[in-house]
Amino acid sequence: MSILATTDVRRLDQRITFQTKRQTRNAAGGTIITWVDFATVWAAVDAVRANERYNSEQELSGNEYTVWIRWRGDLNSNMRILWKGLPLDIKGIPDNQRRGRFLSIFAESGINTG
Repeated sequence: MSILATTDVRRLDQRITFQTKRQTRNAAGGTIITWVDFATVWAAVDAVRANERYNSEQELSGNEYTVWIRWRGDLNSNMRILWKGLPLDIKGIPDNQRRGRFLSIFAESGINTG
C-alpha cells in the first residue's frame, strides 16, 4: 500500500541517511570520492521491483525502491540514501503535489552506488 493512500506519519518507521558526494585529489593527482552524511530522517521504504541489467556482457542485479519522507526542499538527485547499511542511488524526486506533507523519492540499489 502506498503511503499516499494513508498519509499516516506512523508509516515513517525506518531511519535513513542522505549522503552527499565529496571529490578530493590525492597526492598523485587522482580523484578520491567519499560520501558525507547530510541528514538523517525517518522514512518509509517500499520495495518496487527487482531487476537485472546487462552491461558489457556482465549481469548486474538491483532493486528499485520508493522512499517516503516528510517534505524537505534541500535534497537532489546527486545524493544517495544509506538504508540499513545499503547505499541507494537517487533516481528521481518527483513533485507529487501533496501540499508539502510528504516527498517520494525513487531510488535503486546494486547498479551504481557511487
